[in-house]
Amino acid sequence: MNTQKSILKIVYCLAGILFLASVGFNIFQFQRSKALSAKLNIESNTAYKPSAPKDKNIDIRTQLDIAKKELRKKKQRLTMELSQKEEYLEARYSASSDTSYYSSPARRERLKKTLLENIEEDYAPLSKKMDINKKDFESLKDLLVEKDMELQELMENTPHYGRSAEDRNNIRAREKEIQDKCKENIKSFLNDKFYKIYESYKERLSERITLQNFFKTETPDQKLTEAQIEELIDLMYTGRTAVFDKKDDDDGKLTEAKIKESMERQSLVYRKYLEAAESVMTPELAEKYKAYLKQQLEMNESIMRMSLYLDDI
Repeated sequence: MNTQKSILKIVYCLAGILFLASVGFNIFQFQRSKALSAKLNIESNTAYKPSAPKDKNIDIRTQLDIAKKELRKKKQRLTMELSQKEEYLEARYSASSDTSYYSSPARRERLKKTLLENIEEDYAPLSKKMDINKKDFESLKDLLVEKDMELQELMENTPHYGRSAEDRNNIRAREKEIQDKCKENIKSFLNDKFYKIYESYKERLSERITLQNFFKTETPDQKLTEAQIEELIDLMYTGRTAVFDKKDDDDGKLTEAKIKESMERQSLVYRKYLEAAESVMTPELAEKYKAYLKQQLEMNESIMRMSLYLDDI
C-alpha cells in the first residue's frame, strides 16, 4: 500500500509539472505575441509607407506558427517522457522488481524504436560524409542500436546508487566490453578511411546535436550553410575538449555538491560554445544561441534536481 501511494504521489507530481510547463509555454507565447503586436503598431504609426508595404506581419506569423509547432512537439515529448518515467517507477517499486524493466518484449521493442529514431536523426549527415551504400548504413545503425540497448540494460540491472568500488569497476569493465565489441563490428565492414570519418563524427556528436536542436527553433533564412555548421562544430568541439574531461570515481548517488559541480562544468562548456558561435554566426543569431544555451543549462539543472528529489522519496 505504501508503495502504491508513493507511485501515485510521484505520478501526480509529474503530471503537475507537465501542467505547469504547458501553462508556462502558453503564457510565454501570449506575452511574445503581445510584444510583437505592440512593436508593429508603433512602427506602422511612425513609419508608414504606402508605396512600400512591409512584410513583417508575414514574418511574425511564420515565427508564431513555428513556435506553436515547437510547443506542441515539446508537449508531446514531455508527455512521452512522463509516461516512460511512470512505467520505470512502477517497475522500480513493484513487488516483483527483481524482474528487469527491459525484459518485457513490448518495452524492449519500444525502446529499440526510440533509439533507432534518435540514431537516424543524429547520424543522417554521416551517410553523406562517408558516401556509403544504404545497406552498409543500415548495418551501422543496427550496431549502434544494439550497443545502446546493451548499455541501457546494464545500467537498469545495476543499482543506481550505493555501489561499491568493486561494483563500479565491474560496470566500467562491462561498458568498455560493449563499446569495444561495437567498435570492432563497425570496423569489420568500414574501411580505414570511412572508419576515421565515423570516429571523428562520433566525437563531435554532442556539438552537432546541440546545433540541430537549436536550429529547429529558427526559421530557414536564419540558419547557417553546411560549411559554416561544420566549421562551428569543429570550433565547439575544440572548446569542449579544452575543458577538463576527467571524471572522479563516483558512487552514482546524486547530491547537491555534485549538481553544483556539474553545472559549473556545463557553464564553462557552454561559454566555449558561445565563443565559437560568435565567430561564425551573425550577432543577432549568436544572441539567440546564447539564450538557447542558457535555457538548456536551466533545464539540465531542473532535471538533476528532479532526479535528486525522486531518489529521496
